[in-house]
Amino acid sequence: MHTYKAILYDIDGTVLNTLNMNMYPLLKIIEEETGEKWTFEQVLPFAAYPGMKVMEELNIKDKEKTYARWVQYVNEYEEGATLYKGFD
Repeated sequence: MHTYKAILYDIDGTVLNTLNMNMYPLLKIIEEETGEKWTFEQVLPFAAYPGMKVMEELNIKDKEKTYARWVQYVNEYEEGATLYKGFD
């Protein structure tokens, strides 16, 4: 059994770059829900919000169902999360 000195929990993009894997699926959700095509720059302000807050800000009618679909798209994002330079 291994003994660990510490466990690092990355919740805000410090070690893993999760921006693309969250924002590109959000672009897809916005287009599906509103018919609008937003730019990556337009969705960037939502990167710091919890998922359900994003649904509220976008005035999504069925927030829970749409949020679940967004999570599915994030999990299916091919590139996934990537380590920032300097981390092994």
